[in-house]
Amino acid sequence: MPAAPKKKEGNGEPGVRTPQQARSRRTRARVLEAAVEVFEERGYEESTTAEIARRASVAVGSVYGYFPDKRAIMLEIVQETFARSEMEIIDALAPELWLEGDMRQKVRALVDTAIRARRLRPGIGRIVWERFFSDPLVKEAVETIEGKAVEAIERLLHATAQRGITNVRDIPSTAFVIHTSVEWIASRVVLGEVPGGMLDATINTTSEMISRLILKEPPAS
Repeated sequence: MPAAPKKKEGNGEPGVRTPQQARSRRTRARVLEAAVEVFEERGYEESTTAEIARRASVAVGSVYGYFPDKRAIMLEIVQETFARSEMEIIDALAPELWLEGDMRQKVRALVDTAIRARRLRPGIGRIVWERFFSDPLVKEAVETIEGKAVEAIERLLHATAQRGITNVRDIPSTAFVIHTSVEWIASRVVLGEVPGGMLDATINTTSEMISRLILKEPPAS
C-alpha cells in the first residue's frame, strides 16, 4: 500500500502552507500584501492569482505554493485583518483595566478604536462585507472572530457587575447588543455611509449610548 501523502502545514484551510524559513515567510507576507492591494483596487471577483503574483513580484507557481486559490488568500486576509484588530479590542476589554478610573472615558476610547480600526483598509472591509453574505467560509471566519469579542464583553460585564459598577442583568444579550451596534456602525463607516464630518459625533453618541446602557448614573454633586 502506498504511503499516505504528507499534509501541508497551514492554518487549517486545505492546501494552505505556513512556511518555516524566514525567506519563505517574507515571500508569503508579500503575496498577502499584494493581494490586499489587488482586491482593494479591482474587487474580489475581478482579481486574479496572476495579477497578485505580478504585484508581489513572484512567479504564479510561488503563489500556488502557499495558497491553492484566491479564495484561500481572501480567508487568510480575513483572519489576519480582522483577528488583529479584534484581538486589540479583546485585550482592551480585560476586566483588570476597567475596575479603576473613569468608565465613560474607557468606553469612549474603546468605541473610538473599534470604529477607526475598520477605516485602515476600507477596501478590504467592503470586500469582506460582500463575501460575508456569499461565502460560507468567510462568514464562519468572521463570526468565529466576533464570537471571541462578545465573550470578552461578557467577561467584562460580569466583573463590573460583581463590583457594583453596572446594573446589567441580562449579560449575554447586553454583550451581543453592544458588539453588534459597534460593528454595524463601523461597517457603515467602511461603506462610506457616515460622512467624515460626522465621525467624531457618531463615536461620541455610540459611546454615550453604551455608557447609559451599562453604567450606573454617577451620584449627584
